[in-house]
Amino acid sequence: MNRLGKLTPEQRAAQGAEFTLDTDPRIIEAYQIVDKELDKVGKEQTEVLALPDITDEDKQLVLDHYRATKNELYSAFNGVYNDVKKAQ
Repeated sequence: MNRLGKLTPEQRAAQGAEFTLDTDPRIIEAYQIVDKELDKVGKEQTEVLALPDITDEDKQLVLDHYRATKNELYSAFNGVYNDVKKAQ
């Protein structure tokens, strides 16, 4: 995404022709949404794990919870990606 933003319109068009699936607006939008949500989840996880009175058992529960949350986000993105891929 960062590299794509630095390209000229002509370079983007060439990349789009070569990588049509990766430049599909639906995939880009899903990526941006999931990326923001993953950032939020990661920050929240860090805050919870930094609590002074959290036990090792609680830390494991927190890690399991946030791992599951992240996996749901990955699955949501993969669902969009696969739907777009099937439609092409």
